[in-house]
Amino acid sequence: MTFDWQLANECFINEMSADKNTDLCNQPDLIIDTDENLSWASEELVILKNSFFESLDTHALELFNAWSNKSEHCSLKVSTYFQAYADQLHSYRGRNCTLVEIGVMEGGSLLAWKEWLGPGARVIGIDINPEAKELEKEGIEIIIGNQADPTFWEVFLKENNDIDIIIDDGGHQYFQQALTFFCILCHAKRKIQFIVEDTSTSFFSNFLEQNEESFVSLMKQVIDNLNLKQIFSKKGLSNWRNDIDLQIVKEYQKIQSLCFYSGLISMKIDPLKGLIPLYLYNVNRRTKKEDLRHSGCITGVKFTWPDPIQPRDVLFKGLVESKNKLLVDVRKKTK
Repeated sequence: MTFDWQLANECFINEMSADKNTDLCNQPDLIIDTDENLSWASEELVILKNSFFESLDTHALELFNAWSNKSEHCSLKVSTYFQAYADQLHSYRGRNCTLVEIGVMEGGSLLAWKEWLGPGARVIGIDINPEAKELEKEGIEIIIGNQADPTFWEVFLKENNDIDIIIDDGGHQYFQQALTFFCILCHAKRKIQFIVEDTSTSFFSNFLEQNEESFVSLMKQVIDNLNLKQIFSKKGLSNWRNDIDLQIVKEYQKIQSLCFYSGLISMKIDPLKGLIPLYLYNVNRRTKKEDLRHSGCITGVKFTWPDPIQPRDVLFKGLVESKNKLLVDVRKKTK
């Protein structure tokens, strides 16, 4: 089966344009990169531009402006990253902080971070290419090193123990992303916001052919360990399944949160936070309200599992006391 990219784009653009009537002509044009044999129609570009700028809050727009104004230093970013970064990093603006970005290229991104975060920000670039040192004349610290080298990270994190943010915009291969993740997880001595760009490579055929799993699938698995921290709460122990490897859960206890965006994953790593999430009441008694979670006649939902590679029908069933048990089917009906 051949995927019809043109039809898919047309459907997506039509959905985007339904509620987009705002005139944003004062905003700068977007320099959009596409494959050589593909292009956007002029009316599509208007919709895309309006949708992009309407999606940005003030922090994200100021980051975009800081980045786009560095045109003498070529940089490539996916449009959805600006709001993602604003969500994750706006609290660091105007503060003394240290940001590290892996992957320098011409330095446009590093210079944008310096402007957006403010004069109190220390910005460090890491690259394997010695030519990246040229950017030091712009006031950016440059460290030459291989992001896949555990020894490099051990030394770097020991010598720079005040890092607040690390952004991986390096080689984008799974082993590079994974090694960077594991090294930070191992050596972090304070809270670090670790952000990985271009995780869409987890779905590139030329990346997958050498691997059974991808970096995104690794992060999906980490989510399980994040949720499983609650098993240490001494609450509802009889409810947990009995095949959970608690040692593996403990190995990821430094991870406090994970946020997924299109092509970008952000996580908070904090070695100083406690491992155990506790169940808390706001009063020293238990509720007297009747538990009605097993009432009603609806006992399940059937839907299409959101796997774009192998979609399949899935049924979630529950325990309901009613004799008249009904299933809800939310699968998209075909015409």
